[in-house]
Amino acid sequence: MSRTGLKTIDFLLHRNSIQRYQELMESQYYSYEELCHIQNKKLKKIVNHAYNTTRYYRTLMNKLKISPEDIRCQRDLHKLPIVTKEIIRQDPRSFLSSEINNFRPRLVTTGGSTGIPFKYYLSRNFDGYVWGSIWRAWSVGGYDLGDKVAALGGDRISKKSLKHKLYNFLNNWKSINVTDLNDQSLHHIFQNLKTARCKMIYAYPTPLYLLARYILKNHLNFKLNHIVTTSEILFPEHRRVIEKAFQCKVFDLYGANDGGVLSFECEYFDGYHLSMEKCITEIVNEKGEEVPNGTTGKVVLTDLENYAMPLIRYEVGDRACITNEPCRCGRGLDRLQSISGRIKDFVDLINGRRIDGSYFTKRFRNISGIVLFQIIQTQSNDVYAKVSLSDENDSDTSQHLKQMERRIAKELGIDFYIQVDNLFRRPSNQKFQYIVKE
Repeated sequence: MSRTGLKTIDFLLHRNSIQRYQELMESQYYSYEELCHIQNKKLKKIVNHAYNTTRYYRTLMNKLKISPEDIRCQRDLHKLPIVTKEIIRQDPRSFLSSEINNFRPRLVTTGGSTGIPFKYYLSRNFDGYVWGSIWRAWSVGGYDLGDKVAALGGDRISKKSLKHKLYNFLNNWKSINVTDLNDQSLHHIFQNLKTARCKMIYAYPTPLYLLARYILKNHLNFKLNHIVTTSEILFPEHRRVIEKAFQCKVFDLYGANDGGVLSFECEYFDGYHLSMEKCITEIVNEKGEEVPNGTTGKVVLTDLENYAMPLIRYEVGDRACITNEPCRCGRGLDRLQSISGRIKDFVDLINGRRIDGSYFTKRFRNISGIVLFQIIQTQSNDVYAKVSLSDENDSDTSQHLKQMERRIAKELGIDFYIQVDNLFRRPSNQKFQYIVKE
C-alpha cells in the first residue's frame, strides 16, 4: 500500500502526521544549537499561553512574583517548581486552558503506576507529532511510509470492530493478538507473520522475546527487515535472541505521551535520540536541580505543543541520564544514554534501606542462562527473586545463581534467595513488572 491510506487517516482524524514526519526527518539533522533555538522559541509561547489561560500557572507565577518574560530559555525553567501527577490530581481543571476547545482536545486515561487512573488532555495536533516521531524512529531501520507492519499487542490492538479494521487497513498494519502465549498460539502467530509478508514488527520486548525463543527452539526460518520495540526495558540478552531469530536488527523506543517525549535508537545504538522539536527534557536530582550530563536522575518534561493542557516541568516518573555530545549518525538531537526504569521500581528493606530497582537489573541482566527475572517484596518486607532460565542453561548458571544469592544478601544485609520459575505465565499484552510488591 502506498501513502494513500495514511493520507486518508490524516484527513479523517484532522491531523497532520505526514507533514510532521517530513519536517522531523529534516530537523533531526539540524545542529544542537539550532534545535535549542527552536525549543526556546516554543517554550516562550507555551509559558505565555499557560500563564494567560490556566488557573494553575497564573496563580503559581503570581505567587512566585515572576512573569512569562522571566522564562525565556531552558536555563530559566528552574524558576518554576516541578509538577507531579499527585499535584495534577488535586485539581486537574486548574491545568486546563480556558481556550481548550480551540485545540480539539482528546482525553487520555492511563492505568497509573499506582493503579490510580491518571487523566489528561492532549491537543489534537499532538497525534500528528506522535506519529511523525514514530515514523521517524521506524525509518532508521528502513521503514518507508506505507510499508506493511506487524503490530503485536493485546486485545486493544486486535479489536474486530469495523472502525478498527478500517484503521488497520489504512495504516497497512497486520495486528496480531499476543494476549496468551503458548506453543499452539506461538505457532499460529508465526504462521500469520510468514503469510503477512510484513517488512517490520512493532511490539513489546517480552512477548516478542518469547516468540523468538519458539522460533529458535523449533529451528524455524524467518527474516525481517527490522524490528522496533517499545514500552518495556529491552535487555541485552533479549535483543540478542530476537535479532538471531528474526535475522535483523532491533531498534528500541522510549516515550511518555503525558510528557510529550519520544526517543529512539539510531543505527549506532549509542543512546536514545530525543524529540527536541516537541519537548524539553531535564534530568534532575531529588531537590529538582538539574544534574550534570551523564548523571542519572529524574526525568522532567516540558511539552512544547500541548496547548489544551500545558504541563511545564512535569515529572513523568522515570529515571535516566542525558548527553548532548554529537552522535556519529550526524543527528543534532540530545540523547538519553541510559533509562533505568520507573521511579516506583524500588524495594524497601526490613532494615530501613530503600533500593532502586536498577540495583537488581545490573546484577541479573547479563548472567548467562537467565532469560527473565522478577524481584518480589512480600507484605512482611521479605525480598526474593524469581528467574526463568533458557533451555541452554548449564551447571555454570546454577553456580552463578548461588554466587548472586550470597552477593546480594551480603550487600543488602538481608536474607535473600532465588527461585526458578516460569515467568511467562501471564497475560502477555501487559507490560512486564520487574519489581512486584505483594
